Amino acid sequence: MRGSQSTRCSSCAVCSSARCSCRCARKLAIYARECVAHTWLIDPLARLLEVLRLEGGRWSLLAAHAGNDVVRAEPFVEIDLELHLLWDDPADSPQTPTT
Repeated sequence: MRGSQSTRCSSCAVCSSARCSCRCARKLAIYARECVAHTWLIDPLARLLEVLRLEGGRWSLLAAHAGNDVVRAEPFVEIDLELHLLWDDPADSPQTPTT
């Protein structure tokens, strides 16, 4: 079922260096070929979450969230995500949800 619409899913990649960015670029090409619908790119050092959606074979950046906000990010918009949990920084208190 490679590349069919029924294989749509999500992925997440953790990157925090220039070399890792090159690997992420290669992975994104594979994910696009396999019709992965959404990808999150997480950089814990920069405290950044980028949310991408595959549209017409190309990745679109939907949102970039940083810091310790509480966000809702595709494809899980029903769930409040506390970003500080991604950075392993529980001492920081979350902020108001954003979309």
